This record gives sequence, structure tokens and C-alpha cells, in this order.
Amino acid sequence: MNKQQLTRNQFARQPAHVVLVDFSPPFGSDTCCQVQQALQDILALAANITGPPRIPFFGLFAIGTYPEALLPLQAVRGNLSKIHSALQELRSFQREGLVGGKTAGCLGQGLQDAMAQFKRQQHLYKQLELMVVTCRPSNIVNKEVERACSVLDMDVLKKVQVVCMSQPEDLGASDLYLMEDSPSNTAASGGEGGLNCGMVDVVHLDNDGVSLHQFLKGWLGDSGTDREHLHITLPGMAGIGALTLKCDLNERILDPTHLLQPLNFALAPDAKGPTSTAQSRTTGSAAPVYKLTAVKLVNTANICESVVYGMPLVVSATSCWKLDWEELESNQTNFHALCHLLQEKGLAILATRDPSPGQNQQKPPRPSPRAHFLLLPSQSTSLLIKSVAVGELLLPCDFISPAEAPAQEAVDTLESSIAQLEVEDMFNPLLVKSGLYSCLTPQVRQAPAATSGQQGKRRFQYSTTSQVPQSSMSAVARHTPHQMRGAQTNQASTNQKVAPYKRPENTQRGRFCPPKAKKSRVFDQEDDMFPDFTPDF
Repeated sequence: MNKQQLTRNQFARQPAHVVLVDFSPPFGSDTCCQVQQALQDILALAANITGPPRIPFFGLFAIGTYPEALLPLQAVRGNLSKIHSALQELRSFQREGLVGGKTAGCLGQGLQDAMAQFKRQQHLYKQLELMVVTCRPSNIVNKEVERACSVLDMDVLKKVQVVCMSQPEDLGASDLYLMEDSPSNTAASGGEGGLNCGMVDVVHLDNDGVSLHQFLKGWLGDSGTDREHLHITLPGMAGIGALTLKCDLNERILDPTHLLQPLNFALAPDAKGPTSTAQSRTTGSAAPVYKLTAVKLVNTANICESVVYGMPLVVSATSCWKLDWEELESNQTNFHALCHLLQEKGLAILATRDPSPGQNQQKPPRPSPRAHFLLLPSQSTSLLIKSVAVGELLLPCDFISPAEAPAQEAVDTLESSIAQLEVEDMFNPLLVKSGLYSCLTPQVRQAPAATSGQQGKRRFQYSTTSQVPQSSMSAVARHTPHQMRGAQTNQASTNQKVAPYKRPENTQRGRFCPPKAKKSRVFDQEDDMFPDFTPDF
């Protein structure tokens, strides 16, 4: 029986997104600017991420006195200029006074137009996700959306989201707040003819740019649910096999190395950066001297591990011999004092990386992002530096607290399973081996034993009767007749089958005769090197 191959397709189920902006009052110019900026930033980020497209297709509608398609549904990659122009029209849509008046039924008509546009190009898309941005009360908008969904094709429609930018009165101000309507509110707003099928999600956001940015970043996550992402195997109990937990993986931050442009969000000890390979690194390559500027102090107890990433590096006081002795000693003293204060107060330094002087050679110069790092203290005279996530790369993550405790039966099963694992008081990485050395060491293959026929066919063979190889004969043949006399005598005495060398009778040196060379010590030594060798013709 063949085992099923454990593979999955990443970002293969990403839906097409169509945003409908409802300009009905109290939708103002500030809200319009926030929506336009958030869409522009997220779509630019999605277009510059390598790999499968995370937001494959995007469309934009403006709902005023009539629904207007500002951007037909099309691919995000390669169309950023068109998307930017459409978002600029979104601002002019309100400035030109195309809102107000009778808007009843316009939202439902806009939803139907978006679905019809999707149907015409359905061979390019898999699923469609609609989002309505409004400032009207959620119960009123929810009724209109559910009434429109009753005539839409629900097979290709993944979800309809109603994003209300108006803050509820009973909620306090917060930097980031997302709240879905309670089931009682949804049921009350369903009204007659409402579907009440769970396809419409009503979400309340703070009327600011931060909450909308984080909400739209949810489009960048993997929407596929065809297969689990991770298997965790735990020891099984007696008579029961191993316990396997099947899980999904969710990105906490976007990997900066997956961006199309090298934005240097990490410190690399080599010149090529964190993406260089072992073959591309050369000895003695020039690496930049980084400059970090401290901007804030952060309490180490309040740093979440999920926002710290990258290759950890240890920072210590320099031992550069080019510095003056007094400067070197003063630098080490100050660095020691800094480590002591940070460790004593439980603080870390948040620092930004200053761009290199020659980093931007383009005209006009292109702005470069500022990477942020955390300098964490330790008990020794050194610091640990790691990259920390920034707002543009941080993805939304749901940290949901369970409403009730887990079932006691499951707790007993897991407790007996993990009880079989050994408990280590301290993790020592030196005692944990991965088998890397054996993978890097080349496999030395022993040569197969030579056969009896192959043993005699070697390049140089020495027997009781030594023979000169053919390569040596070419050198001997180039000697003068005077130097060949010694070899002639040895040849005649050791091998009678070879005819002795005869000097040509014509003593006159013609055009093709070699010149008479003087006897030198070098040739005498060469003649004595092979006294018993006989050339094999």
C-alpha cells in the first residue's frame, strides 16, 4: 500500500477581492483618504512579494448615486500604475459631488455588477470575496447585503464582509479593535428575506489607518484549507499508537527576504547579505560597517517572541588594533557599563539602522526603509542583537482565549503522553546533534578491485627486466648520437632481440641533422639515471 504523499500547495486558493466603497453619509473625506491609503499600501506590498500571488486579482467600485466600476477585476502584479490611478479617482469621486441624493438599492446593484464581472472572467479566478466599506449603521447595511446575496451565485462567492468604520458608542478608544456582530444583532438585522447563512461578516473597525491596514493584511495569509500544514507526534500509551496532532501554520510577519527589492532588514556578517550562498562568498570580501541609532528603551518582560526574528548576533566591545589605547580602553569601559545598566533595569534598546552613504545612487534618490533592531542584555559583558518586526511587515494574528476549559478526557490523554518525555532543566544546544557533519562530509567511495587483465595494463610497469616506457623513449630519441652510445651498449647487453644502434655513415651534417652538442654534466647525469633500462619498441 502506497503511503499518501504529504505535500500541500501554498497560496493556491487565494480569492479575488472586490472592494465596494459606500459614500453614503456620514462617509467623509478623512475616511476616504484612510481607505485609499490603506488599499494602496497593502496592494503595493502584495505586488512586491515573490512566490505565488497572495492577492491575485483586485477590483474597485464606488457606490454613490449609482455604482461605478473604478477598476475592473484584474491582476495585481504588473498593474500597480492602474491601481494607483483608480485609487486617486476614489478621492476625486467625493470631491466632484457624485455622492448624496437617493442611494437606495445602489449597494445591491453594485454587488450584482461585481458578481457579473467575475462571471465573465470566471475561467481566470477560483473564488470571489466582496468587501463593503461604509460608515452607516451595520444593521441597515447588513439587510441590504443579505437581500442582494439572495440573488447571487453562492457557489463561487467565498465571503461578503461589511466593514463599518463608525465606532460603536459603547466601545472605548483603542489602537486596534476588530469585533464581529453578535449572533443576536445579526439575527435582528436579518429581517424578512435575509439569508442568515453566515456568508456575511460584519466587522467594526476604529476610524483610523492602523486598524484598516491590519485588517487588509489578512488578505496576505494563506486561504487554502485543503490540507493541514503540520503534524506533531507525541508518544502513545500502552496498546495505542503515537498521538498525532494536525495543525496549521500562520505567518506572524512577512519575510523581508521575499520582497523583490533588497531592503536590508537584517545585519549580515558577510557582504552579500542574508540571501548569499556559500559558493558566492569570497574570502576577504568587503562588508559594511553598520551604524545603529538608539531611539527607545523597551522593557524586556513585555517583548513578544513572535515579533523578533532573524539570525542572532552577539555584540561585544571592539578589539580593533587601529584604535588608540586610551580610546579602546574607554570604549570597553562604557560598553561594560551599558550592559550592566540594561541587565540591572531589565531594559532593551530599540535602535534603527542608518542607511549607508552610497546606498542610494539613483536620481532622484529613492527612499529606503529603516530597519529596527533590539539590543538585549545578558549577564556577561555582551549584548544580543536581533531584528524586530515593523508595522509594514506585521501580519494580523488571532490570539483567542478559550471560553471554557478543555475536556478532562483529552487532558488525561495528553498528560499521560507527555509524561513519557524526558524533562530537561536546562537546554544545552551542545548536547543536541542534528547529523549535519555527516551530511556535509563527502562520501568516499573505494575503487573496485582490478581484474587480472587490468593489473598488467598500468602506465608504468617495473619487472626484473626493467623497460623504459614509450614516453621516455621520445626523450631518449632526441639525444645526439654521441649521447646514445652509452644507451646502445646497455641495450645490446640486456636485450638481444633489439638491433643495436648504428651511427649513420654519412658524417656530414645536413639540413635535418641535429647539431653536435657539447658534452655536459646534465646529459651525463641523465645517462646514469637509467643504467639498466631497455627501451621497448
